[in-house]
Amino acid sequence: MAGKKIQLEEKTPIQEALGTTYKGIMNGISHIIPVIITGGIFLAIVDIIGMEILGYNLRGSLEEVTANGLVEFLYTMRQVAFLALGLLSPVLAAFISQGIAGKAGLAPGFIGGMLAKGGAFGHIAVQDSGFLGALFAGILAGFTVQALKKLPFTKKYESLNILLVTPLIAGFIVAVPMIWFVGPSIATLNNGITAGLTWMADNNLTIPLGFIIGAMACTDFGGPINKIAYIFCVGLWSDGFYTYYAAFTAAKIIPGITVGILAMVAPKYFTQDEKDAAIPAIILSGLGGIGEQVIPFALRDPISIIPAQMLGGGIAGALILWSQIGINVGAGGSLITGLVTTNPALWFAYFGVGALVAFVLMFIIKVKRKAIV
Repeated sequence: MAGKKIQLEEKTPIQEALGTTYKGIMNGISHIIPVIITGGIFLAIVDIIGMEILGYNLRGSLEEVTANGLVEFLYTMRQVAFLALGLLSPVLAAFISQGIAGKAGLAPGFIGGMLAKGGAFGHIAVQDSGFLGALFAGILAGFTVQALKKLPFTKKYESLNILLVTPLIAGFIVAVPMIWFVGPSIATLNNGITAGLTWMADNNLTIPLGFIIGAMACTDFGGPINKIAYIFCVGLWSDGFYTYYAAFTAAKIIPGITVGILAMVAPKYFTQDEKDAAIPAIILSGLGGIGEQVIPFALRDPISIIPAQMLGGGIAGALILWSQIGINVGAGGSLITGLVTTNPALWFAYFGVGALVAFVLMFIIKVKRKAIV
């Protein structure tokens, strides 16, 4: 009404924090999309040429790959692609932190992101905690920096606080839990899940094991849970059990294809960045077997994406393992790889069933939640 002032509701501290966190995550997502697409397409091209077309084992030992000049070149380019994809966690954590706290958040965010990526740092080995670890590191770094900025420095020494004191203390605060809590927790989870999967395989629990393998392949899109399932299946493949990797392969390519197609047919539920990434997501999954491009979609709307993908992947994995469809190669992992299974028609049919379930459920949840941007 005219003359009346509209009083805006004041946000609570929790609402403020949630809003700031969301802003930081969106900033991180916008910066990792080009990293994923570049590294993913690079890897897909090398894998298609080297492993699918020429039939080389680019996962072999250094002695094997250096025996042939072309293989050595393709192997080297493959490592460059992994180097690019390895930037995902550091870039995500750093720019989440920057989105929360400004430029001062970059350094501690990068530190946390590198630790989320995992690896050997001197005599310390840190477990890869994937994008979930990077998410934790970025949020922790951002809010730590935000708090440290409020330290009572005089105007004369304010720049010293921003450039030195804040990044130094924040880097330390982020590093400690990443090394001694997040990393060991992931390692414990890894060991527990592997032991459980092994017990199920030993006791011939085919359908539930296939479902779990398929669901794990679609949980964190190239992260530690996906890698546990991958290592388990490849290990069994090398021992002569070829059905497990066939199940894993079908499941892991469902997310990129279904998310990409949904972004094209129902664009109102996706951001412009996501719509732009739809076709690369389909290509990278379908031809390269790469899942990391789904991470930005899952970070923005995990409720719509992750459960649907886990269910679809689980169904595909269970059906393939139940039907005892094997695969003749323990490398690659794309729609092309389906052609070298022991029953390509049935493999593609079960892949289609899983993909359809994931697609329909994802769409229903999107509509119900009205996640319109």
